[in-house]
Amino acid sequence: MFEHMFEHVCMNHAATVRSLRERITQMQPLRLADETLPTPQELQELLPWHGLRRGSAVTVQGSAQLSLALLSAVSASGAWCGAVGLRHFGVEAAARLGLSLERFVVVPEPGRHAIAITATLSEVFSAVLLAPPA
Repeated sequence: MFEHMFEHVCMNHAATVRSLRERITQMQPLRLADETLPTPQELQELLPWHGLRRGSAVTVQGSAQLSLALLSAVSASGAWCGAVGLRHFGVEAAARLGLSLERFVVVPEPGRHAIAITATLSEVFSAVLLAPPA
């Protein structure tokens, strides 16, 4: 009889723990670092998480084309994206890379407000490219 009661208590304990874990998970907000944005498959291996992570920063040196290519899947998914400080933005080239131009904002010469503009766009857009001045 004692064994049956102990088994019953253990089973209830496990069910209670499982139930509490589920409730806590539902109550917790989405952790931005856990959400991966659409990333072109051929570029996923270049990134630490095999994709662009929402809320993270990625540095690409020397290639605006690679930077825009990283944003192409995000843009194609219907999300808004932007570029700040990209003075020589080629509309035709960007479209060939797969960027959805109707949801892509370019601030070519932000001047001394580059960081503020980037921060503002980052709060609203899914992905923002910052090309800092030389």
